[in-house]
Amino acid sequence: MSIYEKHKQNEIEEALGIKLPILVLTNPMAGANSRKIADYMKEKFGSEYFHHYISPKPDGIQEMISQEISKLKKYPDYKLMAIVNGGDGTFQKVANLHPNIDKLIGCYLPGGTSCDFPLSLGINGNRDIPRTANLIKKILDQHLRLEDYVKKIDLIKVNYDEKKEIYGFNIFGIGIDGLICNEVNDDKKRGGFFKKLRFVQKAIKIKTNKKRAKEPQLFKPLEIGYMLNYDQKNTNDDADSSHFNNIFDNILAFNFLNGKRAASGLYRYSNFALDDGVGRVVITKNMKLERGPLFLLEHQLAHALKTAPPKERKEHDNVRNILLSVLNYDEEENLDYYLELDGEPYKIDNPKSGIKIEIVPKATNVFCLHKTVAEKEIDHRHMYRPDPLEISDPELRKLSELAEKDPIFYTRII
Repeated sequence: MSIYEKHKQNEIEEALGIKLPILVLTNPMAGANSRKIADYMKEKFGSEYFHHYISPKPDGIQEMISQEISKLKKYPDYKLMAIVNGGDGTFQKVANLHPNIDKLIGCYLPGGTSCDFPLSLGINGNRDIPRTANLIKKILDQHLRLEDYVKKIDLIKVNYDEKKEIYGFNIFGIGIDGLICNEVNDDKKRGGFFKKLRFVQKAIKIKTNKKRAKEPQLFKPLEIGYMLNYDQKNTNDDADSSHFNNIFDNILAFNFLNGKRAASGLYRYSNFALDDGVGRVVITKNMKLERGPLFLLEHQLAHALKTAPPKERKEHDNVRNILLSVLNYDEEENLDYYLELDGEPYKIDNPKSGIKIEIVPKATNVFCLHKTVAEKEIDHRHMYRPDPLEISDPELRKLSELAEKDPIFYTRII
């Protein structure tokens, strides 16, 4: 690097408050979309101020960010910026860098089979990827201010099995969704229709396996005792059922939401804010799946989770922390229990012991997109797929034309 180039880099770093290069990190195992986004980013950005890295293993992105953050000890006033291309599970591994994640500005691109978290940041599928890239280039050219697009957000913290601690961005769950995530993550990642089909197949397998005498039971409805917004200093984590002010039985799923959308749209949190220090609890009771074709079973499952009547569903808003226990856990039944955090499954050895979930306020920094007037007019309850000829932005037109040739590359907006 010449003296002029070094001077220019130092000038950019000082103006933006970040150390270059910006990392562009891809998890190729997240889904078919991730490789194509990686190729697009490499062509768009080049390598002058960017370091492109395709991770050879699931934890590779987490390790790369941790390694680069450790170098910032010499520069306490600077942050690291990383563009992370993957799915919700990839992003959740980044969240587990806490507490060092406060030195990170994360830009999360939807390159995986499940990408709910970027929606909370205003990044709506592949159509916003060129816009995100253009903004970052303009920021490097100092035509825009980085701080106008960076926001501090909360994390979800979960403690279980006494000393285990994990972090996430979007959703915590225990019940059938933890088992589904474990089953799906064991399979090869695929996108589009096959992704949806795989989730449905696994859900039906778990939900109906009790009827198959030759197979061991996978799931039984939960009885959960829980406390919300409790005094953490004066409450025993191993509280028994007599301490809980809420007991709910025959539960299909117990979820805590922090983001706009989760479970590929099964859960929506319209009043969400990523920086308000609270989330929403959604508890869904068990329901029967009637006989029918696969797509009808999928509809029944989704309908039950989204629109269960008040007797079958409970919701609590403005929740800061939760202490819960699976009261009907029986070690002799030999059932596996999993919690899920942003779609990543974690096996619980003793779900009857206290599981603590809490919001960690404004723990990290994210790159967000601001909505234009035109985008706000889009009704996201319907599919949106523009004709390439109607798009004025050449970058968007190029991406949309590519989507016409390869529909899996295009993420539809629902």
